[in-house]
Amino acid sequence: MKTTLGITTILLLNQVLAGCLSCPEPTKCADQTFLDPRRYSVATYDNEGYLLSFPLEEARADIEALGQGGDAVPNHIYIVAHGWNFTLADSLKNYRHYLALIDEEIEPGFSPYFVFINYPSTARPTQDLAASLLPLGLDWVLWPATWIIDRVAFHLPSAWNQSLKATRIAVSDGCRPTLRADDYDSAVARGQGRALVPVSMFLRSLSKEFGGSGGARIHCVGHSYGGKLITLAAIEAIVCSFQDEAGGSLSVPPPGVEGPIDSLVVFNGAFHPSELTYDASVDDSMVRAALGTISRKAVVFSRRDFATGFAFDVSEFAATRKGLDGIDSALGAASRALDEQNGIVREAGRPVVALSAYVVGSGFSAISWICGVVTKVLSLPADWMHHVKSNDTFGGDGEEAPGWAMPLNALHFFLPVDKIISAESDKMGILRHTRPAVGRTGLATLYRGRGVLMNIQASWMAGMTPRSSGVSAKEFVRIVDESRPTSFSEWDPNTFYSFDATSVYDTLCSIVGAHGDIRSTESAGNRLGCRKIDATIRFIRWATTEPLSGLSRVVAQ
Repeated sequence: MKTTLGITTILLLNQVLAGCLSCPEPTKCADQTFLDPRRYSVATYDNEGYLLSFPLEEARADIEALGQGGDAVPNHIYIVAHGWNFTLADSLKNYRHYLALIDEEIEPGFSPYFVFINYPSTARPTQDLAASLLPLGLDWVLWPATWIIDRVAFHLPSAWNQSLKATRIAVSDGCRPTLRADDYDSAVARGQGRALVPVSMFLRSLSKEFGGSGGARIHCVGHSYGGKLITLAAIEAIVCSFQDEAGGSLSVPPPGVEGPIDSLVVFNGAFHPSELTYDASVDDSMVRAALGTISRKAVVFSRRDFATGFAFDVSEFAATRKGLDGIDSALGAASRALDEQNGIVREAGRPVVALSAYVVGSGFSAISWICGVVTKVLSLPADWMHHVKSNDTFGGDGEEAPGWAMPLNALHFFLPVDKIISAESDKMGILRHTRPAVGRTGLATLYRGRGVLMNIQASWMAGMTPRSSGVSAKEFVRIVDESRPTSFSEWDPNTFYSFDATSVYDTLCSIVGAHGDIRSTESAGNRLGCRKIDATIRFIRWATTEPLSGLSRVVAQ
């Protein structure tokens, strides 16, 4: 038990700085010196997944004002979702910082509009309490204590809940037929300032109004848990856009048909592909078909991202997020149903629902832990063979180790110190992760060498779409280095590309490694002469807008 608690503590500690993008005031400032205030809006959500702001109304007014003022109407609309460890004020502050940097990228022909998904992905209860009680800024006297309490006692255990919240905000609870048939305007009107409008519904309405043939191209960008949020929202928006309007049933998008979303870019995704089958009515084939309608799909990962490697893997042993998402969804649906009942039924039902969720959740966690241990044990033979054949510690730098090195690799499997330090996820020997997040491995190497067992368990996970492809770290450097042209030239809509950004996002000393490097102002490395945050913006711009020529990719086996 002590060992398990110790591992869990390390897991949570590894995620303390996980997050992404944060102005204390939730409105646009009139005296901004960066991007035109008419070129962005903010979709603000509360802890329960209710929309508190009016992003589509703002977008309509902004775009109309741009047209009437003679400015370029947006031809690219970006929906951006931040990750874990940010308050509403923090995330707005970082979003505004990003706008200042994006301002430098504006040039003729590129007319962007941004919608920032803003939600509380952390809590600061003792710090907020001290600020409320003590006058004259004296709360800072207690700052060392409140910092530790908020970020250890309260914050660290919130990792699972923040993952659940990402699903809740993306698709709400259970994606009920009534919710799928609803639209943004009617939901906002009923909500009266607190509307049940998941990001998927907003995205669907936004794309209908401003996307499509001759309209703006719609791009979805997310980091960490925000990557999970925006991916789920994109899938649900696409699935709903292909609904049979007559019968209201869900339908699989036909092959080769272009969907409402042009591109999907995920940085350091804190989710496992199994989490994308978020609803019983949306199976693997429907997810693949929906993703196949997106012209450009990219997962940017770093092998030095510890928050999505060891931390994520250990937490999966306690309870897989997919299962918790299902329980959370059912609990949310039950709570909303109770809200519609009279006082006695409502108050009597709440403890029953809460107790049932606890019992089911605990049972699921126990089963999940047992399955995780069994899977790890059964995977060891395949992991050992993969290590013997492909480990390059002793000679060779290719996928196949020389014959004389294989006996050494067989022993190295049990003590792969160099691979642990270099964070090579698929060559960590006996300590190889069982279920890492895509932010650590990408998709092309997620199950490399895992054999039949993991392929059956993973189903379509290793490919997510019919094909996955790995793009090398050298190629990623070319993409973000403005002085060197990239040789990558073609986006196959049936392929989800995994870009290895390890040599750019390379932090090792941080608790979470390179997980937060996408917003770092440190040098991007590889003699690029730019900051890591600049490399992030360059990649987003390239992946969503640049015409490409010549193709270079390594197809996963």
